[in-house]
Amino acid sequence: MFRRNFAKNFKSAIMLKLATAAIFVILTFYHTVAQTSLYFQSGNPGDTWSYTSTGADATALAESLSSLNFTSAPQSLVVGGNTSGGSCIDGGTGNGTSTPRTFTFDPVNISSSNQLSRTLTFRWGNRHPVCTGTGWDTGENLIFTPIHDGTSQAPITLAVGGNDAVFNIQNNTCTYTVPPCVNQFSFVVSITTNRRDELLFIDDVLLTTPGFNAPLVPVEVALDVCQNTLPFNWNGVNITQAGVYNATIANAQGCDSLIQLTLTVSQEFTQNVNLQVCNGEYPIVYNGQSISEPGTYTQNFTSSSGCDSIVLVSVSTIPSYFFSDNLKICESNLPFAYQGQLLSAGGEYTVTFTTQNGCDSIYFLELTVYPSPIVNISFSSTSVESSNPIVLVNNNTSQFTEWDWLVVGNNPQFTIDSVFSPSITLPSTPGTYEVQWYVANGLCVSTTTYIFTVLEPDFIWNITLPNVFSPNNDGVNDVLTIDYSDVELLEFVILNRWGQTVFTTIDENEFWNGKLFNIGDECPEGVYFYQLKLRNPQEEEKTFQQYIHLVKP
Repeated sequence: MFRRNFAKNFKSAIMLKLATAAIFVILTFYHTVAQTSLYFQSGNPGDTWSYTSTGADATALAESLSSLNFTSAPQSLVVGGNTSGGSCIDGGTGNGTSTPRTFTFDPVNISSSNQLSRTLTFRWGNRHPVCTGTGWDTGENLIFTPIHDGTSQAPITLAVGGNDAVFNIQNNTCTYTVPPCVNQFSFVVSITTNRRDELLFIDDVLLTTPGFNAPLVPVEVALDVCQNTLPFNWNGVNITQAGVYNATIANAQGCDSLIQLTLTVSQEFTQNVNLQVCNGEYPIVYNGQSISEPGTYTQNFTSSSGCDSIVLVSVSTIPSYFFSDNLKICESNLPFAYQGQLLSAGGEYTVTFTTQNGCDSIYFLELTVYPSPIVNISFSSTSVESSNPIVLVNNNTSQFTEWDWLVVGNNPQFTIDSVFSPSITLPSTPGTYEVQWYVANGLCVSTTTYIFTVLEPDFIWNITLPNVFSPNNDGVNDVLTIDYSDVELLEFVILNRWGQTVFTTIDENEFWNGKLFNIGDECPEGVYFYQLKLRNPQEEEKTFQQYIHLVKP
């Protein structure tokens, strides 16, 4: 009974909502502001409202500039003056062929205010007479034709021609009301004349509206209804299922307005909820209902769309958990991290933890710690020369049951004696070599890698540097010679006491004879300074410096 009455009432509520939405559409299109000009034509070129006309000759254009033929602008629009008829202006007489004179104003879009009435005004006249016989004759009537959305309306006669009828532009105004619901508006003003001086002037063309409105767009209405409210009628549309529906309604001015309904249909549904409760945490409260033990509970509620729904709550109890671990580790792994605790020794440990459901549980650990091998090894050196690449091992490792020496890599190949403290003979080729010491004690294993470097032997610079010579041509010590071997001469330079170069060479077979550059004057006795730059086979460069005494006994 409750659901049946609810559905009936809810359906009525939906109809009220939809009707209210339609009224809202009508009202929202009707709001006004101050009077606003939409289009204007003063008679000057370049003004807003474009037009075409049958044209005017120079005499007529001159008349358009006369203050008698315009109001607010420096000139007015003009047609006429181009027939073969006479003109009192230039002294001509007689009538010519009757010729239509027209102003045709282009269509303008007024859809932004099409739900309100608009007002068109303009001034008109023929010309102020400067001589007699210049007015419109009988049958020369001024006709105004409005055009709504491309369709011409009934023509309106603004003036009836008489015997030389004269109309002053200052005193003649056309006022026309454009009715609501017109989206595009234009108009034509025409007259048929037979003389050059029969002219038509138009000035101050103005289209105004009492207010603007938003463009005609669909107003969107979104509704969520229950399944049992279907079907129903919405603005003449039969609604049977969810979807998007459009309807056209007339607003307060009688113009069409659009309304769009997006309808969502909600089903009555049953939701299953599973709850898990820790031991000792009863009673609990769920959606206002107190639950004191495991079981299934039914809850009724109304959804956001007003539909009845059911929640089935299944409650179960989470048991406490007990986990037992028996771990064996090496002493070198202490301290040991277990379930957030750091353990520093073997033994039995209990850890209480909280599961992701928030319930307390227990871990029990029996931890056994085994002794780890104690590695204690020293070497005579980790860097040896290639001429004697031997390393002596002093091994004091303890607490182990098995051991082994291993060579890492095989290029070049070498081996290690299988003794506890071996003598390691490395390859004579310079480079680095890795050796591993493996030692174990039951489940505890230790592997240590050692790196050895084989070096080239240091180069011995075998050189003798003299400090005196006597270039006196006695055949003894007459030239300065340097004794060296296994090296390359890069430069030999001798400087005097003032830092001036007196001899230089890169030829290892050339020696200083005591003369300037060996070919000049003899250098005086005294102290000289020489530099000797050499390079060994390892591409190492070295500079030797020495003072030399030049004596002449």
